[in-house]
Amino acid sequence: FTNLLENAIAYSDSPAKIEIVLSKSSQRVSIKIEDTPPGVDQNECDKLFDPLYRLDASRNSKGAGLGLSICRNIVIAHRGTISASPSKLGGLCIEINFPLLTEK
Repeated sequence: FTNLLENAIAYSDSPAKIEIVLSKSSQRVSIKIEDTPPGVDQNECDKLFDPLYRLDASRNSKGAGLGLSICRNIVIAHRGTISASPSKLGGLCIEINFPLLTEK
């Protein structure tokens, strides 16, 4: 989660506002991280998780474009899902969902 928070801070205009929302239902646990502009167009959101993919606006920052791809692989390894969409704050929203495990 460190990478997701660092990205939210690094790619938001100053002063950045970051919202983190944790929720639980009977079947899953959800984590939402939303930030302020600039955001990402809807058509770019799925590409963010591709290895080595970088937005044009981020080329001046350090990094190899692997962070979100690694995050996705970790989430999948824990049977979760991760997605990106435009945020209601004007930036990017990353949502992670994990299934709740039932005790047997």
